[in-house]
Amino acid sequence: MEKDLNMKICFYSQASDHLLIEKIILEERFRSLFKWDKLLLIADNRTYATELENLSKNVLYLSDTKIDNSSKYVPSNNYQIAMKRYTLINYNSNKQERVFQSIFSVINFFFKKNNIDSIFFAQEIQSMEGVMILQGAKRNRVKIFSPHTTRLYKKSFFNDSENEDFYFCSKDLDDDTVKKVATDLLQNFIKTKKLPYPPINNNNLLKKPILKRLYTRIYRIIVNKERVEFPDILFSIKEKFRFLDFGNLFLRNLTYNRIPKVNSIDDLPKKFIFFPLQIFPEASLNLRSPFFKDQLRLIDLIRFSMPEDYKLIIKEHPVIFNLRVQSSRNSRFYNQISKLSGVRFSSMDLNTYELIQKSSLTISISGTAVFEAYLLGKPSFTIADTSFSWMTNSHHINFNNFSETIQNYLSHEVKRDQILKSLYLYLKNIKNFTPLTSEHNPEFSFSEKNISEYIDGISQFNDSFYKKNNFTK
Repeated sequence: MEKDLNMKICFYSQASDHLLIEKIILEERFRSLFKWDKLLLIADNRTYATELENLSKNVLYLSDTKIDNSSKYVPSNNYQIAMKRYTLINYNSNKQERVFQSIFSVINFFFKKNNIDSIFFAQEIQSMEGVMILQGAKRNRVKIFSPHTTRLYKKSFFNDSENEDFYFCSKDLDDDTVKKVATDLLQNFIKTKKLPYPPINNNNLLKKPILKRLYTRIYRIIVNKERVEFPDILFSIKEKFRFLDFGNLFLRNLTYNRIPKVNSIDDLPKKFIFFPLQIFPEASLNLRSPFFKDQLRLIDLIRFSMPEDYKLIIKEHPVIFNLRVQSSRNSRFYNQISKLSGVRFSSMDLNTYELIQKSSLTISISGTAVFEAYLLGKPSFTIADTSFSWMTNSHHINFNNFSETIQNYLSHEVKRDQILKSLYLYLKNIKNFTPLTSEHNPEFSFSEKNISEYIDGISQFNDSFYKKNNFTK
């Protein structure tokens, strides 16, 4: 990597990412790769202003953005506005467009003014603001290092996109160690019926106490003139006090238990397509497939396109009934689906692994059930680009003739040697770091191994992507 003594680098910090950023920039290997003379930061708000300004005096706080009220109609990116998970979409359209354009203008000016060379994301992009920063960087010819989890624990990769487009740094399969790991992974999955997904950690050790957070929020509003987003505040309160969503959870449970369901494997139809629901809202839907945030759209697309002698079996995501999970899904959603011809819910007691094995095809927007189906040698595909869709999506998805797409997959055969070869490539091109939030697993996030693998990923992606393509500003 060229060592430019005038290099300016930037990090995007969400939540407590400053803790991870500090460890990365102090690492000698990272400093040898980037001889910068200026470090800049972008943060969503001033929650950790003191800590951020200890790292750099050049911090852009997006929450300080002043909204332009002078024009009724401003340019907007409707696709990116649709990516907002919780707050902006609760305003009327006029305000959504003005808020979006104001923030994006500030981000774009920040890149232009500072002539930044490279931007790094400490965790994978999970917000519209992150996508706006990424697009602002692309517009200003800034190198982007965007990490993504493979959904497997501590296994991740880099690209220059908010989507999980899997970038192959190497296509060399001559590595016996990787082959053994791939073979073991497949054998363990078939034996245990589980993939090594990240463990659920509900103990957020790094989050500040609620009273302190409330005080700093009031301080930022009064002293720093930070704009107030009521939907954002409401969401934060519900996130902290989950019992406030108990009524919605109770109705969801009551309705799901009441509607007709397939209660045993023996009761499953002989021919069916399996569609596991995803949590809503979540980044993999809102951020990467906003058109299908309403999963009823895809359910209708499948049932109108599948052969007449097939049924569509739907299973709810198991964590949706957990009080710790906040969801916009309500009881009406289940009532709507229960009235659709050709569609049946499965009981939560039915094993997903067995449902996949019994099914003729598994379809999801971006869910890992599709990856599991592929490893079991069953045809499957995702609507969105995921870290594994290059393996599973063996046929073109034609939305104008979706019945042909389904028929192509129903007749597709997945071969074991193909599965193993794909897994070799998969594991050859990933690193053993986690791009999840520091709060998720602080012990591993801040470990020497995680930081080292993160930097390895940056170096590998830069050498195989930017150098190979002769990227220059």
